[in-house]
Formats: sequence, C-alpha cells, structure tokens
Amino acid sequence: MDIILLAAGNSTRFQNSLPSGQKRQKKQFVRISGRSLIALCVDNLASCDVINKIMLVLPAAIDDDEMAEIDRLVLRYPNRLFTTIGGNERPDSVKNGLDALEQLTDISDFVAIHDCARPFVTEEILQRLFDALASKPDSGVLPVLEIADTVKKQDDSGITTIDRRQLYRAQTPQCFLRREYRRALAEAEQADNLSAMTDDCSLYERTGRDITAVQGDRGLEKITTAHDLAALSYLKIHQEQMMWEYATGTGYDVHKFDPNADTPLIICGIETDHDCGVDAHSDGDVGLHALCDAICGAMADGDIGSHFPPSDDRWKDTSSDHFLRYIIDRVKAASAELVQLDVTIICERPKIGPYRDQMRGRIAEICEIDIRRVSVKATTSEQLGFTGRKEGIAAMASASVRRPALSYTEG
Repeated sequence: MDIILLAAGNSTRFQNSLPSGQKRQKKQFVRISGRSLIALCVDNLASCDVINKIMLVLPAAIDDDEMAEIDRLVLRYPNRLFTTIGGNERPDSVKNGLDALEQLTDISDFVAIHDCARPFVTEEILQRLFDALASKPDSGVLPVLEIADTVKKQDDSGITTIDRRQLYRAQTPQCFLRREYRRALAEAEQADNLSAMTDDCSLYERTGRDITAVQGDRGLEKITTAHDLAALSYLKIHQEQMMWEYATGTGYDVHKFDPNADTPLIICGIETDHDCGVDAHSDGDVGLHALCDAICGAMADGDIGSHFPPSDDRWKDTSSDHFLRYIIDRVKAASAELVQLDVTIICERPKIGPYRDQMRGRIAEICEIDIRRVSVKATTSEQLGFTGRKEGIAAMASASVRRPALSYTEG
C-alpha cells in the first residue's frame, strides 16, 4: 500500500494557539523530543512493512532549514520517500499527491491518505486498515474511535442530549483502491462537491460509495493546537519511559574445522566456498549460534544449549535457522522486539567480505527485521591461536532488545 502524507497546511489554528511572544513556525516542523512531526511520521511509516511508497505533500513556501530536513529524510529513504507541493485546500493537496504518486513506477493498487498532524501511526493500525480494504476493495476504510463524553446539541429550542452510541471520531490514515478513489474524485469535481470534503472518506460518502470502519488508536490523536502538542508529547514520552526498557546480551561460539565433513561451511545462514566444514552436532553455524546466545542473554532466557542440548539426537545436523527462529518466537511471545544485532566472525579463511550483505539479509529475513538493524563484521587473529592456525572458526555477537519494563509488567 502506498501512502500520501499531507503536510501542506498553513497551521493557522496551531500558530494562533501559541503563547504570545513564542516563535511562530509551521506545525509540521515543531519538535517532540528533538524530532519534527514530519520526521516522526515518515520514520514511523517507513518502519511499517505494509507501506510501499510515501508521497510527502509539502507547503509551497518552505525555508532553507525546513528544506534541509526534508532533503535528509529523502536521502534516508531512497526509492521510498518522494515529495510534491500541495494546493490551497486539503482536496487540492490530496489530488496533487495522487498525481505525483501515479508518476512513479511500481506503485500499489491501494493508497492511504494520512495527516502529518497524527505522527504516531503504527504497523498495527496500518495492517488493520489494509486487511479491511483487501476484503472490501470497493469500500473506503477509516479508523474511528467511540465518543466517551456525553454529547449535547444546542439550537433555538435549547440544549438537548444526542445518543453518542451512533457517533464516532474519524481518524487517518484512510485507505482506498486507488483507481476507485480516482473515479470518486472525478465525480466530485464534476458535481463541484470537493469544497465540502473535510476528510477523504467524505468523498466516498458524497459519491454514494461504501465506507468501512475499523477500531482506531488513541495514539493517533490529531495535533491541532499547542495544547494538543504538549499533551501528546507528555503522554508518548512518559509512556515510553514507563513501559519499556532496553537490554543487551552477548554470545560466543567456536567450531573446529573438519576437512572430512560432508557438509559445507555455513556462516550466518549462508553457504560459503571453503575447502572443509566443521565438526559440530548441528550444521555448526557459529554466527547464528553466537547470535542465539546473545538474544537469549538480552532476554535472560538461558542459552542455546539449554534450549537445544547437543546430547539430544533430535538436533543432529539441524539447520541453525531453526534455532534462531525458535529464539525469535520466544522474544515475540514476551512482547519484546529486536533493536540491533551485531555479529563478528573471527577466522583467517574464508573471506567474509563477499558474503557480508547476504549474511545480513539472511539474518534479517529469519528475524523478520529491517536489514539496517543487522551488522556483520569480520576480523582475523593475526595468525595467532587456533583461528590463526586455521584450525577453526569463532564468532562473537551482541543483541539489543526492547522489552516490557519489569516495574510495568509487575504492576
């Protein structure tokens, strides 16, 4: 699914809400913990597997510092993040974003439209929207939240209470089959209905199309005023501090070379071109074995030997992919996630350089994380010791994880 990220507004309500004397700036460039709303939103979207290309719609007037930040973001996400200029009103900006998106190659059939003023978008909400759209592609899909407060209506006859059970607050992203959205847009333009469009699903409403709602997310609250910014900043920063902690573990493994081994030398899940294998109970992958121990260490969850004893014949000649996937499943079961993995291979031969990116890619695939979170390095022991004499191979690894804080999980 591609996404059009709207950041072209003039921030009038936000700027009018700022205290007297405070520097005026566009809402999309104000910062939470040192990061602008645009950067937060782009980083969150780019981390989601369900998102393909991001079309960022910017204001026509932008200063040099703001443009420099946009340029850095584009360099950070080559072939994923693109920019265009918005229009005078929201419908104009959406149309400009769609026009620019359709100039790209390899775009998706589905498109989402999202407000930069809702920076804390998550993979969970995007997947929920994508699944709903995939099952009903002719429908517009949006996240909604129930209204908790009692709702009143005032007119000439006085104040009356409205039944809130049929009322919802609409959020973004709102998602569509791109070709169907194009048709609805053309129909609304022909009927001169675009000016009344306050969100994107209202376009579907006015052209008689179906809308499907999914459960929204409190973290998607919109930042409209300076008070909203302060409240959401406080909530997010303190929620992170309260709920999460970071831990690091290390691992080490070594195997002796065996010129009579009938299996190839496997390192970090990749078969290498070497004249001998290793003496091992499983496939002897020192890289993945060390990595398993590092992750276990970060999670305080034993070691690879406690989960897969070498005395157990079930694991004889088993691919180490199996061991690592098992460890990753335990990480997920604990509601934790991997932050960074680092493996160092110690050997004289084979040369690791030609295989480095394949190894990173294989680890990322097994662990289901971005390859940018995986490092593979190599060194020799300067012909000293058993690795220097080419008698064997060793690996060291470290793993950083984010996991629920003990103080939080214990209440």
